[in-house]
Amino acid sequence: MIRWAAAAALLVLLSLAGTATGATGSLVGVHPLAGDESWVELEVEPGASARTGAVLVNLTDAPQTVEVATADGVTTADGVFTLAGSGDAPTGVGAWIGLPPRRVTLAPGERRTLRFTVRVPADAEPGDHAGGVVVQSASAARAPAGAGVAVRVVERVGLRVYVTVAGERDGTVVVDDLSTLTVRGGARDVLGLPDAVDVAFTVRHAGNVRFDDLTGTVDLVRGGEVRARRTVDLGTVLPGQRRPVAMRIALPWTPGGYEVVVRMGDATGAQGRADVPVSPIRPAATGVLLLAVVGAGFRSRRRRER
Repeated sequence: MIRWAAAAALLVLLSLAGTATGATGSLVGVHPLAGDESWVELEVEPGASARTGAVLVNLTDAPQTVEVATADGVTTADGVFTLAGSGDAPTGVGAWIGLPPRRVTLAPGERRTLRFTVRVPADAEPGDHAGGVVVQSASAARAPAGAGVAVRVVERVGLRVYVTVAGERDGTVVVDDLSTLTVRGGARDVLGLPDAVDVAFTVRHAGNVRFDDLTGTVDLVRGGEVRARRTVDLGTVLPGQRRPVAMRIALPWTPGGYEVVVRMGDATGAQGRADVPVSPIRPAATGVLLLAVVGAGFRSRRRRER
């Protein structure tokens, strides 16, 4: 007997980045009213509304029934924009979009326009807000997965809706909880030198603007000179989000006092600093090293005398 996967459905999110017209093999697509746009962008005053819409497209030669809903915008751990799942009730843009959940049947190749109004609450915070329209297959398709196992595949595509609420804009990003930990146990340990430093911190978006590609650097600095640099690419970061970052940086052989300096974008306050002391050669370690060298030379001399 065919066994079904533990999940009721495997949700395939095919196209939230870009136009959401549908990836290869998609059954339906959705895009803005303006065909040359990738998503919907609106500027609205608090307490006001804006009229816009989306176009549903049946990409097949057979009728397709889909369910249409709205959702708030979120990002993955890798900074990829997506829309919240059906189990997450919208409270932001997804709740502002006046498009009640509905089921739509599209004829083969049909393009259907769905118009809706975005109503911004009077107490909405100024800045960038994200959500969108989700189009999902009304019924799941069975996809064989081999070994007597089958899964139910539900296609889900979405259209981003960005709403900028009028008011003062703030691009503040903060580096929180910066910590460093030296790593020992390698070849340098005999000289009393750590091999690397583990760096961890959290990037907190304390402002109200959307970053489509927030980047930064982590520098290992000594005497004002950058000895090593690692880049940070957080992708899309929405207001209020926190993104943890962790990395390991190899340390130079030169002992002394180093500093880890974190800089994220050009935002005010997006910096963090932490000292990393690299111990000089320890007397005990020097003695061990000297004995090892002398012992190796003595053994080599005895072999030659034989």
